[in-house]
Amino acid sequence: MLFLAGDYSLSALRSGNHTASDLYQAGHGRWRTSGTRPANHPRQRLFQYEDWINQRPLWPSDLETLLKRFPQVADSEVLSSTRKSLGLAKIRPLLAENVVGGAVGGTRIENLICDGFLPLLAANAGRELFSYWYHWFPGDIPAALKRLLQLIKNGSPGRLPICNGELQGALQRMIELRTPKQGK
Repeated sequence: MLFLAGDYSLSALRSGNHTASDLYQAGHGRWRTSGTRPANHPRQRLFQYEDWINQRPLWPSDLETLLKRFPQVADSEVLSSTRKSLGLAKIRPLLAENVVGGAVGGTRIENLICDGFLPLLAANAGRELFSYWYHWFPGDIPAALKRLLQLIKNGSPGRLPICNGELQGALQRMIELRTPKQGK
């Protein structure tokens, strides 16, 4: 995908000169599809993006416009912020509909927001969005990891919501535990 992003700009895709099939062919020999779930197959993702561009061809400017609706939050307020105080439940459908035109849904929209939109917005606007990233709804999360986080949070599964920041912290800790230390 990175290869394609470098060679096919959004304006080139909006022009209609390239289809999802063309892009898939352009990446021939580079795709790793072994063990890939059908919904995550590169061809499927490219068709999804083509649909997204057809629905919302000016999505980057739509995203920038929506940023104006995000209240300013100071770094010191990260842990005292909540999904409710940040208005995440109201912002989520705006992003899903006004930016991706409904082309991405389910937990995938959460991953797109946390891994794509929030970092992109922070970089472009020069604005701190860590509170939004931290408190955002988790995207794809293995059931076992979700149960573990809920147990850590309050001793019994299913009571407190898990946020993206906690999920990312748990994933980092798992990586650290699995990675051998240098010199040992």
